[in-house]
Amino acid sequence: MTFAERLAARQNFRLHTGNINNYGELKMKGYKNSAEELLQCLKLQLSNWTPRENELKDSGTILLPKDNANDVLGDHDDRDSLKITLKVFLSRVDFEQVQQCLEATFEQLGTDHVEQLIVAFPPIQLDLPASASDAEEAAAWLEKVKGVWKQLETLVAKNQAFSLGVADLEVEQLKALFEWAEDVKPCIDHYNMDGCCAVPPELQQYARENDIQLLTHNDPKVFPTKESFEQICVDADQCRLGLQSNCCAAFSPAWAARYTVWVRRRSIINSKGYLVQFERGA
Repeated sequence: MTFAERLAARQNFRLHTGNINNYGELKMKGYKNSAEELLQCLKLQLSNWTPRENELKDSGTILLPKDNANDVLGDHDDRDSLKITLKVFLSRVDFEQVQQCLEATFEQLGTDHVEQLIVAFPPIQLDLPASASDAEEAAAWLEKVKGVWKQLETLVAKNQAFSLGVADLEVEQLKALFEWAEDVKPCIDHYNMDGCCAVPPELQQYARENDIQLLTHNDPKVFPTKESFEQICVDADQCRLGLQSNCCAAFSPAWAARYTVWVRRRSIINSKGYLVQFERGA
């Protein structure tokens, strides 16, 4: 059975870049955002990939070149010497996507926990009048995410994640979530600086008063995109991966995740990689 035929029989699959620190080509360039970095990484990997070198795992994961062994944590035998931050980008307000991401990360990195789990919720449509205040919008947004947050708290209770963070919340949203959450409050707000030069003062003040870490990033707010996947398919055709246009039409990105493995007390990145899940008819 060819790779394309095996993929055609699946409802989902995922790509794992492995440790992209192994790519000197990526380090020599600056990228506008993480989507550009991921796309360039996949282009480099797929250009050297043939079905003989790697196959679709039973779990549905395609581990691409440079890290054909699950040794992303490197030579560090002492797990306590490492700190893993995992950021998951959701396409739906759905805890199952977080669970899938976490299980895939554990499998690929050979660990059973991450120190920081940051959740980037997708844009949420709120049925509110145009005259609604920021506080009213935040309250409506909170109602949409309460169920997922309660389930995220169970990950902390099970020591699968030691702390929880969020991404791109403005002060009213962060305040609504922080004051509502009982068991585990968000301790990080990963804030997008695209289009501005500074974090809003009111957000800085609220974070400071409540011991919330404000970290900045340049990740696109909708990530990954259907367009990026279509470009991946074009490159895959060129390297005989077998993801022809009909396959592209069948699958769409469901969630993406970026893990960063830090060496404690040295503030250096030991490894970094991406996982992207694709679903049929997503």
